[in-house]
Amino acid sequence: MIASPRHSKAWAGPLSTCSGCLPSPKADRSISLNESLRRPPEGRVRICHSSSRWKSGDRMRNQRPELSNVVLDSLTESVAMIDVQGVIVGVNETWRQFAADNLGECMTHYVGENYLAVCERAAHDDDVSAKAMYDGLRSVLEGDLDHFSLEYPCPSPSQPRWFIAHVTPSRNSEGPHFFVVAHEDITARKLAEVKLEQAERSLRMILDALPIGVWLTDAAGRIIQSNPAGRQIWSTPDGGSLERGGSRLRDGGPFAASDWAAAETLRSGDTCAEESLLVEMPDGSRKVLLHATVPLKDVNDKVTGAVIIDRDITARHESDELLQQAQRDADAANRALAEALDRERAAARTDELTGIANRRHFFALGDQIFEIARRYKQPLSLVMFDLDHFKRINDRHGHQLGDQSLKHVARLALSELRGADLLARYGGEEFVILLPETDADEALAVGERIRLAIESRPLTTADGEIMMSISAGIASIEPEDGDNLESLVGRADLILYAAKAAGRNRCLLQS
Repeated sequence: MIASPRHSKAWAGPLSTCSGCLPSPKADRSISLNESLRRPPEGRVRICHSSSRWKSGDRMRNQRPELSNVVLDSLTESVAMIDVQGVIVGVNETWRQFAADNLGECMTHYVGENYLAVCERAAHDDDVSAKAMYDGLRSVLEGDLDHFSLEYPCPSPSQPRWFIAHVTPSRNSEGPHFFVVAHEDITARKLAEVKLEQAERSLRMILDALPIGVWLTDAAGRIIQSNPAGRQIWSTPDGGSLERGGSRLRDGGPFAASDWAAAETLRSGDTCAEESLLVEMPDGSRKVLLHATVPLKDVNDKVTGAVIIDRDITARHESDELLQQAQRDADAANRALAEALDRERAAARTDELTGIANRRHFFALGDQIFEIARRYKQPLSLVMFDLDHFKRINDRHGHQLGDQSLKHVARLALSELRGADLLARYGGEEFVILLPETDADEALAVGERIRLAIESRPLTTADGEIMMSISAGIASIEPEDGDNLESLVGRADLILYAAKAAGRNRCLLQS
């Protein structure tokens, strides 16, 4: 796991350790993962070169080791390679950076240390997460498990943090037997989950506090949630089926269970205005209810359920004035509930800073767009770009203007896109655009328009103008290609790094 030695766990991902948890590290142990695969520690792992597949990979590493290192060092996860005894034989840049940030520049990165032993020592200190990590890691090393994953909290002194650890064996049966240990920072996801849980609790509190009955149904009309006022109105713990006959007050005409407004809303997708109904309750009593329904819809405008609002007006149904007040109250409740649901849906889809789609919504909607392109044999392209030297902007102007720079870039990019195009913040200063019915050359033209717009329109601040540029990688598919959205993103990401390596402020197209 990943932690600061002074405040948290002794079995850190990049082996951030408390004093005394590890022997004194030897100097000059930090080597790249690519180098570790080509030159493992003496006596630990013997690399066999008999496999043609392994030889091919070895030739690639010998010819372009810098590419392997760039790819590994570009990963946001902290990655280490260990041998069958659990000894670390190589780490990537993220691992080294985390260790430097948490342990200081004087610390090495523990190449040559036994990671399994570190976990075992921490487990003896009654660290539950360390015990789970030790057991899982050992099971993978011994071949009892194909892989192992563990989510764990790892707070810093200033903020809560969460990580997920993955242990995976190498897949090359004829090469040396290595295992990959990767620790990914999932704090943003966990914080979003906490916010969602808080929002759900708030919504629950609102529902429970409302003096009117509220019921939520699914698309089939099954009740999935209700509030205390609703259950009290219907004199039953769960409200029954809410499918009972009665009569309409406006004309005295009877209505059947299938005539309820909820059934009509689920069929048509329309809001059904309030109606006064005289209903026979499950306990045999008769009540006058002011009844209305509002449809619940997904992002594609498909009805996924309904909100049913009931107000018991039995004691005053003959008073027009009180009925009108009840109608206003129900209207306000409808609007408040619909707005609350809209806000929660928007929050789940939108990046809080820039207001564009977030990474989760990009993949949810992007998978649908990708499937349409495949089914109808349409071209599809993806542009991935990030802001050049964004760290300099933060360092020179502060994080507040850094945030404004990201919003400025998002606005300019959005202004160059069609309504059918999908722009999302992928993470940090990185953005991604999915372009339906767009081939590679057209996507390159889109990328160039965005690049020129950002280069020519600096952000104006009280301290002057902030000049910006972007680097972009562009990848395309044809319907017959056998890849998926994730692999398309991966290709564009590699091309983006090639654009940055070529000098930045440019768009490169997949060759």
